[in-house]
Amino acid sequence: AYYQRGLLWLEVGRLKEASADFNKAESLGLESALMTNIQAKAMKYYEEGTAAIKQNDFAKARKALDNAVTLRPRYADAWFAQAQTWEKQGNYKKAVELYGRALQANDKYHEGYYARGMARLRLNETEDALRDFGTAVDLEPTYIDGVKGRGNAYIAMKKHPEAKEDLTKAINLALPLLAQAQKEKKEDKNKIQTFKNQLAELYSLLAYARLLSGEGSAAQADLKKAFDYSENYSDAYRYRGLAHQQEGDHKKANGDFDEAIKRDARNYPAYRDRAVSHIALGRFGDAMNDLNLVVRADSQGVASDALLVRGIANARQRKYNEAIQDMQSFERKFPKAADARYYTELGMVRLDMGNAAEAVKQLENALKLDNTYAPAQYALACTYAQQSQWENALAWLETAFKSGRISRDQVKADEDRYLRGLKDNKDHRRKYESLKKSYLK
Repeated sequence: AYYQRGLLWLEVGRLKEASADFNKAESLGLESALMTNIQAKAMKYYEEGTAAIKQNDFAKARKALDNAVTLRPRYADAWFAQAQTWEKQGNYKKAVELYGRALQANDKYHEGYYARGMARLRLNETEDALRDFGTAVDLEPTYIDGVKGRGNAYIAMKKHPEAKEDLTKAINLALPLLAQAQKEKKEDKNKIQTFKNQLAELYSLLAYARLLSGEGSAAQADLKKAFDYSENYSDAYRYRGLAHQQEGDHKKANGDFDEAIKRDARNYPAYRDRAVSHIALGRFGDAMNDLNLVVRADSQGVASDALLVRGIANARQRKYNEAIQDMQSFERKFPKAADARYYTELGMVRLDMGNAAEAVKQLENALKLDNTYAPAQYALACTYAQQSQWENALAWLETAFKSGRISRDQVKADEDRYLRGLKDNKDHRRKYESLKKSYLK
């Protein structure tokens, strides 16, 4: 009776009532034939839902998958697919919730932990993401995506040695799979290329971790391996572009970002990175074109800091109100991504607007998050110099210069605007020039 009434509720779209009746029927010991019928109906709805996902018809997919989990509340794959419909539209909070429902239905579902970890990374919930990736690997130690995901989490947490260790482990898991596929009598070219693409991704990520660790030559060697496995992997070009960007060669960087976008027109981080180089080259129109495209089209928030970078571009053009608007929009949309870089850039905009007290406040916020962040230290020195607080300015300049992350060219570019007082002040000029000579390259 409960089963029959549940079917009627399902037909009229009363999913909550249908679910309650099916659960009751199952708890009372539903006949095996009827249970098989429920499972078959649920699978049909699941297949309809996954087919709709492939067509990007998420409303249709959700309706079908709602029916599937109503019939079978512990249908982990259906909950997983339901989560994917939200993740593909950039609603990571809802995706995390629904991946959780999948894991309640099956707590051994290692792909579910990986998927929830990736969604949490998008939300900058790095500690939770790391735990999910760790659980996925604990359940399946040879799960390459889980190990790769954990490496990504470590990169986000700036734990580069751990990231390199995990990404190297993932590569060592993937290499034998490629070798085995190449040895098979009936060669499957698609299978082989899938493994090569996977290795191209892993070597590119390892190169990025090395790049962030200051290991430029090792990063280039890993990128060469990535290109050896696949010349069409978009992110390999993006990471090589970032290496050129780090070296200050923005023209070469943009050449690689162009290649990345040519291979994947939806590689929104590459547009964002190209905009950064455009800004450095003074090509603000090109930068704004790239950033406007990302802000408009990146519904999944893959390049989540595009609003921040657009704010920086506006600030460089002295459009300070627009800069503040973009930066504050970024913080509202991605509150957990508001890091030392964000507060430093916001502080510099406040300084340029003539509000030194607010600039100091924001720069102190940056240093609370990362007291070794050289750009914040340097910006604080500039702010104190603008206030004629010479001793404070020199102390912060020395701290920033000692880090080795502030260049002579950067100081030369900023000198007239922020540091002219130190250069012209006869009581402090000698100390200022000595700091530059001792530490700047």
